[in-house]
Amino acid sequence: MGKRNAEMIKIMIVLTVLVGLLTAHPGPLQAEPLVTVSGVISDDGQLFGSDGVIYEIAENEIGLELVEMIGDRVNVQGKVVAVDDAVMIVVVAFEKVRK
Repeated sequence: MGKRNAEMIKIMIVLTVLVGLLTAHPGPLQAEPLVTVSGVISDDGQLFGSDGVIYEIAENEIGLELVEMIGDRVNVQGKVVAVDDAVMIVVVAFEKVRK
């Protein structure tokens, strides 16, 4: 298994735990403010933010819809979490930006 695959598995495990915490338990994680990030969805299902950050998109229901919008400019609202060397966004809402 390559280094990239091992990192993705680690990220997916953390995402699963994080999404469970965010949706099931009120507490400090839910108190984190939502942010809005503008950017473009890449072929790899990442959000290339206009702020220069590349965001991994959490695999929740809304995130899975978002990653299908390859090449589209979007505004994404969610919670940003640092996971190892990656920055991840747990999406709660998004909209396609009209050109």
